[in-house]
Amino acid sequence: MTYSITIKVARIGTSLVEGGKSLAGHMWFTLIDNSGTSYDYGWAPAEHGSWDGPGRVNTNDSSNYLETVGTWSFDISQSQFESVLAWAEINKINGKFGDYEYYNGLWNSCVDFTWNAMTRAGVTSRATDGVAVLPVGNMNYAFDQYYRYYSRSEFNREGRA
Repeated sequence: MTYSITIKVARIGTSLVEGGKSLAGHMWFTLIDNSGTSYDYGWAPAEHGSWDGPGRVNTNDSSNYLETVGTWSFDISQSQFESVLAWAEINKINGKFGDYEYYNGLWNSCVDFTWNAMTRAGVTSRATDGVAVLPVGNMNYAFDQYYRYYSRSEFNREGRA
């Protein structure tokens, strides 16, 4: 089995197991190790429904969001997996994303957090800092990254003997 990072997107209005609905949608990632164990990470406001204020790293988004509208899985190396896992755990322990303790829906959101993880995993060459503000608006960009990632020479088996 390989290591991977899976990007997930939920739309506005998605029902939550913990109650209520997602007001803006959500974007998060799941790391999967070589034994199949998964680790969820998503940056969110500490107070559900807030656009600005203290933030936190959630580790149960895949079980809390009852539906996703997009998922993209990327095979990564063990060192990439360990790098993203360590970064996500530090953010979780410190209760902040990077230098910011505050969630902001415009410039320090779940979208920014997920793109940053994708960059750390080597899936993208740079963090896009939330190409689109709303998570659903990033679906085309995630698909484009998926296509570019698997078009790289290490995955292209055409013409090999």
